[in-house]
Amino acid sequence: MTIDVHPVESSTGLFQSLEAVAQRSPQEIAIVDNNVSISFSELVSRSGSLCVMLEQAGLQPGDRVAVILPNSLAFAISAFAIWKLGAILVPLHVQLLEEELLRYVSDCGVRAIITPQRMKATVELIQGKIATAEYAWLWPPDGSELPYLGNEAHQPPTRTTDYANADLGIDRPGITQYSTGSTGFSKRVTRSHRQLLGEVECVARLMDLGVHDRVLGAAPFFHSYGLVNGLLCGVMSGSRVHAVNDFFPKDITSLIERERITGFPGVPFMYELLADLGRAANFQSLRYALSAGAPLSQSTAEKFRSKYGVPIRQLYGTTETGVASVEPEPTDEATEPSVGNPIPGVSIQILDDVHRVVADGEQGNVAIPSPFAASAYDGPETKAESSFKEGVFFPGDLGRLCSSGQLVLCGRRRGFINVAGNKVDPEEVEAVLKQLPAVSEAIVVGVPDGAAGEKVKAVLVATAPCTHSDVYAHCKTRLAEFKRPRSIEFRKELPRSPVGKILRKYLLDDDQERRPGYVFDPRSGFKPAAAAASNDSVTASLATLSPVLRALLVTDGTITKTLEAFFWEPIDVELLLHVEAGSDRDYPEMAVQAKDPVLRRRVVLRGRFTGSAYAFAETLIASDAFPPDFQRMLIEGRKGVGELLREWRLETYRELMAVEHTEAGQWAGYLGLKTTARVTLRRYNICHKGRAAIQITEVFPEDRF
Repeated sequence: MTIDVHPVESSTGLFQSLEAVAQRSPQEIAIVDNNVSISFSELVSRSGSLCVMLEQAGLQPGDRVAVILPNSLAFAISAFAIWKLGAILVPLHVQLLEEELLRYVSDCGVRAIITPQRMKATVELIQGKIATAEYAWLWPPDGSELPYLGNEAHQPPTRTTDYANADLGIDRPGITQYSTGSTGFSKRVTRSHRQLLGEVECVARLMDLGVHDRVLGAAPFFHSYGLVNGLLCGVMSGSRVHAVNDFFPKDITSLIERERITGFPGVPFMYELLADLGRAANFQSLRYALSAGAPLSQSTAEKFRSKYGVPIRQLYGTTETGVASVEPEPTDEATEPSVGNPIPGVSIQILDDVHRVVADGEQGNVAIPSPFAASAYDGPETKAESSFKEGVFFPGDLGRLCSSGQLVLCGRRRGFINVAGNKVDPEEVEAVLKQLPAVSEAIVVGVPDGAAGEKVKAVLVATAPCTHSDVYAHCKTRLAEFKRPRSIEFRKELPRSPVGKILRKYLLDDDQERRPGYVFDPRSGFKPAAAAASNDSVTASLATLSPVLRALLVTDGTITKTLEAFFWEPIDVELLLHVEAGSDRDYPEMAVQAKDPVLRRRVVLRGRFTGSAYAFAETLIASDAFPPDFQRMLIEGRKGVGELLREWRLETYRELMAVEHTEAGQWAGYLGLKTTARVTLRRYNICHKGRAAIQITEVFPEDRF
């Protein structure tokens, strides 16, 4: 197969490399996003047009631009426009909370934000608090048009310099990202165009990518793994990238079969969902499947290979370094599980605590010297598991090199907790806590404790009744006093990143009183205390009622408000998918025939304080049943269908169609469950003007109720 990656040394940047691909294959499809596709020449043209808009607004090379978009055509156009200008891409997760976005935007001095139209209110809040964030471009829902300038009060200055066509050098900064923050608060790291292009060229050659390949862009583009392996490697090699924002397993298997997908950079939970599907699809076109971001269990790898005939190869890398190693193609020889050999140009070393190379086969600290890696964090070094030393990155992993030179990971080098001068190993305490029969998961962190330095905090997930007293009694006979948890928190689940890592940063806050104040109204649900009429006494009295009684008192009956009353926290509606397309089949009860236009919408209802996913909902809306403004508000706001129906006085009645008890299966990834966990499903129609206009399927994880 011919490799068409543009050589690094002959390029001046990422956009220029895209132009070279477009010159060779102008009419070939570059990106497919749902029912919209774009050629390489169109991708260059539209990115250039957006670059002009950024430049005319006053943005300059070196300015940081936050892109808060899902995997989409809009993300790709925005990224290449920023790179053409010479500005720095700052990709951020579209589901970050307002406080998190404020912290990141402030920390790196973002000057402009590019985001979906539905996040307009959030962007306005950010701009109201951060003066440097002058501009915001808002993408329309379908991505067919370029984004528009959200704050029209700004008058663009007169354009004086053509930055977009200037040779700014390949060593200029190209991207600023934040480490996943799985072990603490995220740290900022910046890499250059040369480093990104070098990594892309190396990985694309290693995977033998070319113009006939079809790459599944399902891993998050805001993450370094998804950006490089899911988007850039495909585009820069002339392949077709299928951008996937909503990983619904049955849709993914159909996509792989229909489009003859050849490359799949995924994460473990994606493979677990596909391995547990009822039917085995035809994956004969799939040349490779990569897994990264979290450990891949042997059972998942074996189930996936048995069902689809495709082996999963593990990839190892970090935000700071990019890809470091890739597992080779499997052979008939028995080998121990590993994350593969270093990719060309990268070295992986195993060092002891004084940075001496250990003997072959011995365990030690993983060190990664790489020409594709940053040389340091942007800010000052802080106490952390990961660090840079003399240009070498230490990710905080323990490992060893086997006889074939492949890296075998052995665990994390977790920082000790300093309790009044005594060092506490979190893993030792976790091991003791997991001996409790009722505890399924345990994470131990250190939290500030005044003059004593830190205290031990344990966050536990219990599958049976377990009290603080049970934990204290268990630890009393097994741990020295200074090692015992002084703070214990029970949760229904641990917060995880989109690639499956436990996010310890959400476990560090030991002061529940720091949560923003909210008041509850039975008609409208939770509102920030500052924005609501003073009714603290009503909120306090309702808090003493049982969850079931509170839920019964909610007058509008929408699922969002019912969940707020039951769990006693604000519920956020996370939009996963909102697309207008032809119906996949007939829906006689809705007077919808196959290929008729329908709106398909998927959301997760998540607690703002706990981060728990309480429900998944998929909605099918007959496009001709409601006014266009109603459909627009569904996308722009963070409101559910039921809330808008109430506000517009459109709903007449609901017709319950089905209630089932089943396994989480294809919904497990959305709800943070194992595929075998029990869920309850209900399906109902919402009737309007004498017809069933909306069909909603809701899935509830039983163990959270």
